Amino acid sequence: RSSSNWDAIEGILKKEWKYDGLVMTNWSAYSTLDQEILAGSHVKMPNSITGSNDDYDFEKAIAEGLLTREHLLCSAKKVLEFMENQIRLMRDANRLGTAYNYEKTKKNMIN
Repeated sequence: RSSSNWDAIEGILKKEWKYDGLVMTNWSAYSTLDQEILAGSHVKMPNSITGSNDDYDFEKAIAEGLLTREHLLCSAKKVLEFMENQIRLMRDANRLGTAYNYEKTKKNMIN
């Protein structure tokens, strides 16, 4: 379960490889949202079997101490940074009269 593996996400990806971008789970991750957030992930994709994560109770997870408000704010911040970056890239492409460049987007997400 790489989506909830702290050593893989925080240890290798973020600390060793110096990645500072958005971390998203795969579509069929069977770990819980709190496990993934605590491991350093920011976005949980919908479950491919149920089609959603609507059954996750954030208030209960916070009340039980599984997650803190700070954990959720960190994830929200990364999502907003990602969105801002995408908007900036699309505006730059528009201003330059070029097509939105997937390769440039991918490179920018990695750097």
